[in-house]
Order: sequence, then C-alpha cells, then structure tokens
Amino acid sequence: HRVHAAEHGPSVATGQARRRTTRPTEITNVSGTRRPCSFVASRCAVVVRSRPSMDATAEELIARLRRDPDDFEAFRHLGEHYRRLGDHASLANLLEGWAKRNADAARAGRAFHEAALLVMELGDLPRAESLLVQALQRDPSFEDADAQLAVLFEHRGDTTALLQHLTHRAAHFASAGDAARLAAIEERIGQTYQHRLGRPDRALAHYRKA
Repeated sequence: HRVHAAEHGPSVATGQARRRTTRPTEITNVSGTRRPCSFVASRCAVVVRSRPSMDATAEELIARLRRDPDDFEAFRHLGEHYRRLGDHASLANLLEGWAKRNADAARAGRAFHEAALLVMELGDLPRAESLLVQALQRDPSFEDADAQLAVLFEHRGDTTALLQHLTHRAAHFASAGDAARLAAIEERIGQTYQHRLGRPDRALAHYRKA
C-alpha cells in the first residue's frame, strides 16, 4: 500500500489517486484486487482485531496530530506506519478522522471510501456501509462508493434500502443534468423491481424513463 500525496487526496500515499468503476457483483479490497460478494459473506462474521501499534513511532506521530490536526506530514507518516504494521483498523480510524476534518469534498470522499475498504477487509460491513454513505455525502459523483454501497445492500438482501439508494442517486443525477447516468440508474431500478420484487408494472415505468 502506498500513501497518496496531499495534492492527490486522502489516501496517505505517493502516486496518482485513481478512480475505478467496480462491477456491481464485486467489492474491491484494500490491496486493489476485486473480490466477489461471497468473499465478503465469508468474512462478515469475523472481525479481525488490529495488532498493537502504540509503539514509540505511533505515539510521537499521534502527539503531533493532537497538537496540530492539520499536520499532513504526520498524518502521512502515521498512515505509512500503520500500513507497514498491517494495522488496518487503526489506519481506517486515521482516514475517517482525516476525512471528517477535510474541507475538500473530493479528498474527503476518497478518504471515507478507503476507510470503508479497510473495514470491509476486517469484516465490519455495517461500518463500511456508514463510511460509504459519508463518502457519497461529501462527493456525490464518486462512482466506486456508489457501486459498492449498492453491492452491500444486495448482499444483505435489503431490497428496500437498495431501492432507496438508487432512487436517491436518480434524483441526484436528474438535478445534476447527467442524462446518461440517470438513464443507467432508472434501468437498474427497473431491473430491481422486475427481478427482485416481481413487479413488471413498476419496472416498465422505470424502463421508459431510461
């Protein structure tokens, strides 16, 4: 794992931040590989505890951040330190805290998203869901967070939550004047009504909007 430079956003590593569109049947893990939903199902019952990381290095960097929460160098080095330790729980906490303080919506969204991927790896799907929601609240155009949140709803079989999410996204794209993405969401809503709820009448209404 690398730590993105400040100009490229939240992820605490050097290199260009990249957005990738995740296929709806997959969830991306923190190593950048993509795992099917069945992988998440096998992990959701077991939350891996983080290894102890309060060594001298971590304590020094945390002290710096307490004195100055905007000390990006301390933030970056602490993130690198947690990555070397494999302490994904602490890294997720660091990213979430940074995202909540960051005024840049896109960077905050990416930080929330990365934190969500980390806690997904640890099996904490409810927290991952919350982090993805926060990512979209800060950056509504973030496609990866959008797709992965829909996957989580589908995985737990919560069609009501899935439809609410898709309807909210449709409203966002309509207000933004994004006709192509609005059409794709309307088609997805139609498919959900047709295949999950057995409501071809409702599905047809949304297919017509698409």
